[in-house]
Amino acid sequence: MSTLEDIKGFLGVKRIAVVGVSRNPRDFTRILFQEFRKRGYDAVPVNPNLKEVDGLPCYASVTSLPQPVEGVLLMTKPSVTGEVVHDCAQAGVRRVWMYRATGAGGR
Repeated sequence: MSTLEDIKGFLGVKRIAVVGVSRNPRDFTRILFQEFRKRGYDAVPVNPNLKEVDGLPCYASVTSLPQPVEGVLLMTKPSVTGEVVHDCAQAGVRRVWMYRATGAGGR
């Protein structure tokens, strides 16, 4: 369970990676990515299956980013969440938000 302070801390950073952003412009992950950008965040798309998102370079993993990020928003399937969290730890990212829309999520 997140506290209000945790949420404010995460949203207080300006450079975040959005892991799992979709190629589909109508997908929620893509809309949320665009909303972060509209609100002044330096949101960086991460998806190993894409080369670019909305004209921005898209990276295969958090560890492949050319500059560090302050936070990571995970919007991935539970089956890859552990690997992405491991990448975050390797990259020194301390703020990680695991988004879950519906279902049981990863355990």
